[in-house]
Amino acid sequence: MANFSVKTDCDGRWEQLPCPQGHDGNPDTCCTVPSYFSMMCDMIITFNNALKAAILEINSKPLPDSLDVVQSNGEALTVYRNGTKGDRALFLVPNGILIQSCTFQTRRLCELTASGRDHVDVLDVENEGPSTGMIAAIVGAVLAVVIFVALGVFCKKRWEARRSRQDANANMVRYLKCGEPGQVP
Repeated sequence: MANFSVKTDCDGRWEQLPCPQGHDGNPDTCCTVPSYFSMMCDMIITFNNALKAAILEINSKPLPDSLDVVQSNGEALTVYRNGTKGDRALFLVPNGILIQSCTFQTRRLCELTASGRDHVDVLDVENEGPSTGMIAAIVGAVLAVVIFVALGVFCKKRWEARRSRQDANANMVRYLKCGEPGQVP
């Protein structure tokens, strides 16, 4: 169960809603703006902690078709409804997304549930550790440096060996040229 607060935008009128009905486990209790009971409003759900979930289930009247999701890093994306389960709209959230808030249009919010294999309230986003991609990049860079150094050492040794052979041959040619004329070595 995710803890969140609800703000509404009904025709330009903003209102903060106490909405314990949104996570009380009872789909028959709903929160709405009393003065705009029959009007479609934007419901802005802000999670108390960044939320990492695979599936968001929303029970509202009417069911939303899409969610505008704001990630904890400030980037926004739209997630479209993947189906329904009874009276709930199901939204599959892409892997690795940390949700700070989401917005959708409805008259009444009855229940919002976050679930799935990745569901966890993240208190401190920075403490998640490095991602798999970051680890792979670091390992790749270290491996490239090791290969480069090993190749450099190998080439230097080959060059030194070749140079010493060339020097030995050059000395032998000088030795042969320094002999007395007419002598056979």
